[in-house]
Amino acid sequence: SMSYGCLPSQLSLANWGMKPGGAGFPEEAHGRPRRWRIYQQAQIRSKWGEVAGALGKLEESARIGDTGITNMRNDPILDPLRQNPRFIRLLKQVGFD
Repeated sequence: SMSYGCLPSQLSLANWGMKPGGAGFPEEAHGRPRRWRIYQQAQIRSKWGEVAGALGKLEESARIGDTGITNMRNDPILDPLRQNPRFIRLLKQVGFD
């Protein structure tokens, strides 16, 4: 098989229907430490319609300082979460609105 020298991103894996913790799902995306991939996990869960799981990962992302959280205001992948009170509260907590 071909090797491109890196793992596909977690979001790409989500597009193929792979779930975190499932067979074939890498625990480290592109060699980044765990704290820098929590936001990506929130995106994946949002894409799958797992609202509570996505919000939990966003809250964790904000708590640990994952820089991805700065994208949450305009990230279309998070659109299914926007009307949720937890999401609105988190936007304010992070400094948006």
